[in-house]
Amino acid sequence: MTMGSDFNYQNAHTWFKNMDKLIKYVNQRQVNGNKVNVFYSTPSCYLQSLNNASKTWTTKQDDFFPYAHRPHSFWTGYFTSRPTLKGYVRQTNNFLQVCKQLDGLAKLKDTDNSTFHLNILREALGVAQHHDAVSGTEKQAVAYDYAERLANGVMECQKVVNDALKKLYKKGSTPAPNQLFCNLLNISVCHVTETSKQFTLTVYNPLARSVSSWIRLPVVGTNYTIRGPKGENLQSQMIQVSADTKRIPERTGSLAKNELVFRADLPPLGFNTYFISMTGTKERHSTKSFKMKSNSDLVMKNEHVSLTFDGTTGALRQITNLDSRVTVQVKQELMYYIGVSGSSKSSALNAQPSGAYIFRPNETEPLSFHADLKKTTAFKEGALVQEVYQKFSPWATQVIRLYDGAKHAEFEWTVGPIPVSDMNGKEVISRFSTDLTTKGVVYTDANGREILQRKRNHRDTWNFTNTEPVSGNYYPVNMYKTVLKNAFSTPISKNRHEDESKKIQFTVLTDRSQGGGSITDGNLELMVHRRLLWDDYLGKHFIYVDKIENSAKFHRDMALKLYMAPSLSFTTSTMKQSDWNKIYHTSWSGLKTALPENVHMLTFVQWAGPSFTPRTSQPYLVRFEHIYEKDEDATLSQPVKIALQNLFVPFDVQSVEELTLGANLQLSQLHRLKWKTNQHFPDLSRQSQPVTATDNFTVVLNPMEIRTFQITWK
Repeated sequence: MTMGSDFNYQNAHTWFKNMDKLIKYVNQRQVNGNKVNVFYSTPSCYLQSLNNASKTWTTKQDDFFPYAHRPHSFWTGYFTSRPTLKGYVRQTNNFLQVCKQLDGLAKLKDTDNSTFHLNILREALGVAQHHDAVSGTEKQAVAYDYAERLANGVMECQKVVNDALKKLYKKGSTPAPNQLFCNLLNISVCHVTETSKQFTLTVYNPLARSVSSWIRLPVVGTNYTIRGPKGENLQSQMIQVSADTKRIPERTGSLAKNELVFRADLPPLGFNTYFISMTGTKERHSTKSFKMKSNSDLVMKNEHVSLTFDGTTGALRQITNLDSRVTVQVKQELMYYIGVSGSSKSSALNAQPSGAYIFRPNETEPLSFHADLKKTTAFKEGALVQEVYQKFSPWATQVIRLYDGAKHAEFEWTVGPIPVSDMNGKEVISRFSTDLTTKGVVYTDANGREILQRKRNHRDTWNFTNTEPVSGNYYPVNMYKTVLKNAFSTPISKNRHEDESKKIQFTVLTDRSQGGGSITDGNLELMVHRRLLWDDYLGKHFIYVDKIENSAKFHRDMALKLYMAPSLSFTTSTMKQSDWNKIYHTSWSGLKTALPENVHMLTFVQWAGPSFTPRTSQPYLVRFEHIYEKDEDATLSQPVKIALQNLFVPFDVQSVEELTLGANLQLSQLHRLKWKTNQHFPDLSRQSQPVTATDNFTVVLNPMEIRTFQITWK
């Protein structure tokens, strides 16, 4: 029996006093033959007792989503509730990883107070994982408190990043300038870039492989010169700040009228510094603006992908992968559901409203904004990025972007504040209607790692009768991806070319946790905002179309780039690049060689936990992750080797000790319980194998495997 309850277990003295009495008097009945024995226990003791019973246990491989506590009450609303907080949690985790990495790479000591600063964000982010925090089910005052704690933690971690970069910058003894940070770049606000005619930008890449990242900086001028870390001139493009962005209340006081766009090519686990200055010369690299022509399709394309917008409706009609020659007919639009409202006169089931936890739409079909997109659609074209602006209503707009060299399209939506003058709550979705034959199946991620198949109106382990055809088919898209694939009813036929052409995958990656599903065949919808009536927010979806066999390589790599995005910091130094380069590094990497593209360094941090080997130096905790599933990609789903010796620039490895995933036990000391089950499964638990200097401290990773190590340096 579990002890305690949500919102009830608040007074330990009262609880234990009464539990003591209950235990005492129940056990006293044993003298009369009662065979019930009650005692305090733990989950570990409970599992050990079950294991000792030598019973045969049933197994379950799927999850429990979506769940409901009664008919018409599916808990699928919180998959999207408070999208602002969900996005902020994702961003602050990204920055925490940056902070931990730079702290380790710069070898900051406790005398720098780095551990103190780091722990403030660690603890704030830990608290934000509470089931009434990132879920969005808390009251508004509590949501403000979570956000404030995260913001305070970010400011503390910025001190660590500043100290680390100043140390890594230095070639000699000249002190490096302090770093400045802009926390509102998502709404085109930055005090440094808006008020300085000359400044430096340092971009740190937290991934252990080289990446290219598009930088967008709010500026007041119309022409700027950008020099890279080697002094080279970089191409840029100037775009006016959109009306969607300008209407966000938090931008009050912002001076920026334009955004400066350029591409940063970054080293693995390292940084580049860019030198940006306003010039008085005539505007270059400008952006041309067009309206849609009457009854003429609008085509936006680069060398890899093409998007066609219907000349009659203005809506997206088609996406083509120009490399693989795969085309999907797809209509995308913002829509909304009206949530059921509660009534004291109705029965309990009929009164179940759509709320923070529960999603219960009034109708099974979402409502259209009935926007004349052809009149509101505008096209902006430049050398580096093209953009299509669409207005569905005064409070629901979006920009569809295609960057130079990109293999995907970016959909950035701005939704809110949601009007309530009609006394109706609204749940806004982005719906993609394709011509794919999906037969009731959609795929979502399990915390960004394994991909789960979801079948409409079906549960693997029990007979399911769905009382809510929409919310009962919504699933969490926690980390990255939602996928539609063409389904097949017959084996591959003799017409191989025809069948191969049908193996198409339509992939959507998200920038935060959201709810979504496939309510009808070929359709995919993601809820982007819901009834948070006094909150504006922006978010993004990333769309990719290709053959199934090619798609994993894109979405695995792109998901990591979104989850571990580069970190930006600034100085107002007016030093020339050539002078800066004499005393500071303009480019630096923490790795001698990049990791393989199927490996992610999940953790890199100075380790303050228990030491399992004698400490001759500060140990580090390092985790490596194989990011592909078995058979997901012909090449990248294979086992991969990493030699830790000579991998890191600042360190030489002295010893490597493998730990459990939680880093609280040596793997050699882990002894898992053995269970009898009604189905046979292969034993996937890893046996401890010493990682030694004789083979350059080489480790092997199998698909989806995470390995954790305590490493000490010479």
